[in-house]
Amino acid sequence: MILEHGNILLGFCEHSEIDHGGMITLFYLTKEEVDSVYEKLKSIATTESIENKKYSIYQFFAKDPEDRMLEFQCFLHQLPPYLTGEEMPITRRSIRIFENKPIPDALLW
Repeated sequence: MILEHGNILLGFCEHSEIDHGGMITLFYLTKEEVDSVYEKLKSIATTESIENKKYSIYQFFAKDPEDRMLEFQCFLHQLPPYLTGEEMPITRRSIRIFENKPIPDALLW
């Protein structure tokens, strides 16, 4: 899932392991843009640019000076439209079973 707010994209993906440190992903429109950044940041890159067939992306990884993981990528497939921050709560759906009893004001506040 990718959320959009202005020029900021926030993405969530399924993974078999939890990364507690997080990763900063920089998104580009073309493979050529990813390769151009790779050439500039080759000294901090931890991988070369490759096609990741599992996720249909073109990417490379690097570490910033404070040891955070960085991912530089472009998607190799058409993406569905992003949800803006305002759209997400409107389109989010949950189904729950509620009890039919009043909630005390103190608990609500």
